[in-house]
Amino acid sequence: MLPKRVYAWLTNVTVVSVIVITGVSIKGNTSASDEPVSCSTVNNVSARHADDKYWFAMGTGMNSYVTALAIYNGQLIAGGFFTTAGGEAANRVAAWNGSSWSPLGSGMNGNVNALVVFGTRLIAAGSFTTAGGISANRIAAWNGTTWSALGAGMNDDVMALSIYDNKLFAGGEFTTPANRVAIWNGATWLSPGLTGEGTVYAFAIYDNKLIAGGYFWPVSVGIQAWNGSSWSYLGSGVGFTVRALTVYNYELIAAGLKVSLFNTLATWDGISWTSLEPSGMNGDIYTLYNYTDHLVAGGDFTTAGGALGASRIAAWNAASWRELGSGLGGLSMNTEVNTLIAYDNKLVVGGYFTTAGGRGANHIALWHQFVCGDTNDDEIVNILDILYLIDYKFKDGPEPKPMLAADVNGDGLVNILDIIYLIDYKFKGGPEPNCP
Repeated sequence: MLPKRVYAWLTNVTVVSVIVITGVSIKGNTSASDEPVSCSTVNNVSARHADDKYWFAMGTGMNSYVTALAIYNGQLIAGGFFTTAGGEAANRVAAWNGSSWSPLGSGMNGNVNALVVFGTRLIAAGSFTTAGGISANRIAAWNGTTWSALGAGMNDDVMALSIYDNKLFAGGEFTTPANRVAIWNGATWLSPGLTGEGTVYAFAIYDNKLIAGGYFWPVSVGIQAWNGSSWSYLGSGVGFTVRALTVYNYELIAAGLKVSLFNTLATWDGISWTSLEPSGMNGDIYTLYNYTDHLVAGGDFTTAGGALGASRIAAWNAASWRELGSGLGGLSMNTEVNTLIAYDNKLVVGGYFTTAGGRGANHIALWHQFVCGDTNDDEIVNILDILYLIDYKFKDGPEPKPMLAADVNGDGLVNILDIIYLIDYKFKGGPEPNCP
């Protein structure tokens, strides 16, 4: 029996002629409700991979590299080399509110390599020397309205940011105000005393220590740990330049530039380093992220786990790698994934690419493995999805997220026929939703 609420809502709807409900069937002229699902929300070209439908563009994207992502005040913040976002001027940093891009003031005069939230402020770091039109050497803070400098800043590029012991840590190629790693305590920069030459590319927190990864010379260990008072090595190191760090399944994961040892992916269990798995990737890894119980790796590789085709991105489930559709591409050279983050429970991917899953996505894209028929995006298909779709089509309600999840009969349109299909499925034993 169809719930009374559905009857009530449908009987108040006029499409072209009166809709007549008989049992759970709806009849009438529905041509005015036919709405093609546009290519901005659904891949309506031939997919190269069955999972390509889970890739989505984020507006018109950026005009160059995206190298850093963060969440600030409920918005997604992207930083990189770009000067436009969503077709509008946005110098190296921009905010996404779920539907459109906007600049953060006048932005920076140089690249943004790292972003992190520290207290109530967003911290951006990179190679710039001005932020919001004021002097800010390689690092600056955004309070939601304006940019400000953090002391005198650095004398060379900042590549990584992290929060440890309620303090802001910056790592990179600089030698002042400290060597490669500096600590901001809220008022001034301090030196933790890292020695030697090289570059810090990544931070992670593991075993109550701050882990710094990169290239360290003269000792090529790739990784060091800070316990709050001193630095130490983790075993004999990983033997490659570390570009990414994270913690997965209670172990520290390090990844970086391709060498034979550890295949650019190594795990530290607190005692020793081992390979994550025997084959690894055929290229460099620039970013790691935990997403829905998977370790996601991004870089410039095209295979993961030996033979698996994985174009610049792959997910590890603690036993094997899986590809994310046909991945990222569109550029003949230098296509790569640089940064990953979860936003609104979806995976956001930033880098240097112009396609995601075979369709246009300029340097930033969203992976949303939705459930067909789940129009309200709660990962369950039930009566609430029917009501949500009725609200959208006939009561000016919000759009399904994504729109593709509402095309349950797979005809490339979202209309009353999809409502009928869902009702038949839930109450008449009809066929399962079949999104294209």
